[in-house]
Amino acid sequence: MAYEDKSGAQPVFNASKEIRLLTISAVTNEDSLATLRCTLHYVDRETRPTYTAISYTWGEGPANTNEVICNGCPLLVGNNCYTLLCELRRLKLTGHENLIWMDALCINQADVGERNAQVARMGDTFRSAAKTIVFLRQDIIEDSSPFPTDYVNMSYRPLSPDPDLKKSDMHNPWYRPTGGHSTSTDIYQRVWFGRGDRSKDVQLRMSTLTTNPWFTRTWIVQELMLSREPSLLMEGDACLVPWKILDQMYAIWSPVSCETPQVVTMHAGWTATGIDAFVDGVRVANSEDPGQEKATYLRRLFATLVRTRKFRCTDPRDKLYGILALFSMTHLETLQPDYNKSALTVYSDLIWSMLESGITDILALAGLHANEVWPSWVVDWSIDPRFCRDKLIERPSQYKAGFVGGRGRLHVSRSDDGRTLVVRGLMVGHVQSDYLAVLASDQISSLGTRQYPACVEDLVRILLGCSMPFVLRKDGDRLRLVDECRISGYMKGEALAHLDASSCYGVTPPPGLQDFEIH
Repeated sequence: MAYEDKSGAQPVFNASKEIRLLTISAVTNEDSLATLRCTLHYVDRETRPTYTAISYTWGEGPANTNEVICNGCPLLVGNNCYTLLCELRRLKLTGHENLIWMDALCINQADVGERNAQVARMGDTFRSAAKTIVFLRQDIIEDSSPFPTDYVNMSYRPLSPDPDLKKSDMHNPWYRPTGGHSTSTDIYQRVWFGRGDRSKDVQLRMSTLTTNPWFTRTWIVQELMLSREPSLLMEGDACLVPWKILDQMYAIWSPVSCETPQVVTMHAGWTATGIDAFVDGVRVANSEDPGQEKATYLRRLFATLVRTRKFRCTDPRDKLYGILALFSMTHLETLQPDYNKSALTVYSDLIWSMLESGITDILALAGLHANEVWPSWVVDWSIDPRFCRDKLIERPSQYKAGFVGGRGRLHVSRSDDGRTLVVRGLMVGHVQSDYLAVLASDQISSLGTRQYPACVEDLVRILLGCSMPFVLRKDGDRLRLVDECRISGYMKGEALAHLDASSCYGVTPPPGLQDFEIH
């Protein structure tokens, strides 16, 4: 096997301290172009090896249908992985001077323990890489018209003689002209941004670039943010386009509308992504500051999860694991990657950690699931974001339905099996129709939910510490959370104004409040 040595023994690989790096063999006379050979090397991270990290999508459809020879053994890989290896070989990024890291081959995906350790260090892998290549296949782009490669080729060729240019550099994808005033940035500005006959080609290409599935991956958020020098490689192109140049191009020729997350500007500006608001917080959270509380990290993690909800991943657990590297794990040790856990367990532990730290807003994203086996209080981050809303219509800061004495603190415990929450709250009334709630005082008030419609006889309760009331549905002797809601006359803490905060959090609830189970 590829992860064994020639004797058939499994080499000792310290997944927390070592990294596997790949070299691709150049084509020899004995091999045909269809034979692709590569070698895996075990390297101590402490030696700070120089390598290039690869960011790409594994792709859909039949997996592992292409054979490569890895460490002398046949190994089946997916279509995208095989195409990528062929492209790197075509660009002569081969041999020991071109060490490569790519997750499909450099991590033994069949070893869960190794996968856990390597994913936990994924941030270090991209931070430490000298360069990062973002690879996009042509045939999975909605409009696969050729990228204007002659523009790209010109960008790596000086417009005036460059004394540092050697003949061998003419086909070097990493080459940057340095002589005279013809810097790479200057050339890109004169070539990419020229309004000549070819500008329409570039504009068309930019308008379809983000239809590539790569732009929807959860993992690209951390891969681009943590990379030192990312560059784009399109299948069949002659050289690599620095991401900062692509960022400038996109700023000028960005599509008017695009259903995929517009993340092409993530590394240099994030101006078109719609998630720029959390970047500064993420960077602060990523620093080791022992003075920061766990709740601070969790709030930033929550904000990042919400703002990256449109991104997708094959494994639902990676909705969390794919962004953890952006944060210091000093206070998030309970959320370390563990692929032995189910998606339900991973999401349940995540929500519970946030509830324990007082982040009650996360319940606003919970509710009824397509999979009714899941507890209703667990947010299913894998739901297609096109079919869910992130929050109720604007939530003014003065909404404090469950606050007592101006403070919001949840009173909650969790069952031993981790599937049931016991929360403290106030019974307000029940739903009479889709839009009306009969309150305990026999008043009728308008009722508005965020996403899921309420049904007749659903209950309306205010949870202690939550800014919004909730609609709950009877399920035997327990309740299932349906959605948050808005009730006129109850949004500023009026229902709990008569209570004393000191009496609300005792072992026994004070008169008017009760503990109830949410499954």
